[in-house]
Amino acid sequence: MEHFAIWKSQIEKLYEVYSNFCEGVDYSRSPITKEEKIAKLEATIGCAIPKSLRETFLLFSRKITFTALLPEEFEMPTAFEDIFSATFKLSLFEIENAEEMRRDLIDSMFTNKKDEHDKVWHNKLAFMTVGNGDMIAFDLDDPSDDKRVVYLSAAGEKSHGMLLGKNFKEYFSNLLSIGACGPEDFQMIPFINQTSGLDASSERAKIYRKLIKLKWDD
Repeated sequence: MEHFAIWKSQIEKLYEVYSNFCEGVDYSRSPITKEEKIAKLEATIGCAIPKSLRETFLLFSRKITFTALLPEEFEMPTAFEDIFSATFKLSLFEIENAEEMRRDLIDSMFTNKKDEHDKVWHNKLAFMTVGNGDMIAFDLDDPSDDKRVVYLSAAGEKSHGMLLGKNFKEYFSNLLSIGACGPEDFQMIPFINQTSGLDASSERAKIYRKLIKLKWDD
């Protein structure tokens, strides 16, 4: 699929760009996985992996990690002062780990489905952990087979339940196009459109790309 070729090119470009001013930039992409591996995970978690992430594992890579920590002396305007990294991690293991953590939190802390904060944690499929204890997840209440992506905030910040993309493909494409800002809510918020999620075409996204000297080919 065409978007996988674009993602490959974009991640390689991000590695090149961040390596110009960050130390220890890390990027790895493993070969694809097999249907049996996904089926085994689905049996473990008790639900299907939404369509565009499933296709990513089957046709692009079973594991992708990217980490770049911005140097402390890197000057940011006020709108981006909370951005300190470019990072993401995707894998079957990460889904299993994130979902186990989400269920543990429901059992121990967010038990009340009638509570406005607690109920957002329910009927989700977490697929990525965030360093501050938050998570990125699929909303299983979405009737589509390619579920929308939302943010889960353990502390109950305004970002709790925030839409990140109508599906994984849209979320990840925008994340890469922006410049792969870190997964914490405060790193993504400058680029969030409240009705559509991450917006790589926004003015702030254009400014951020200029700051890190990231230029995409037309």
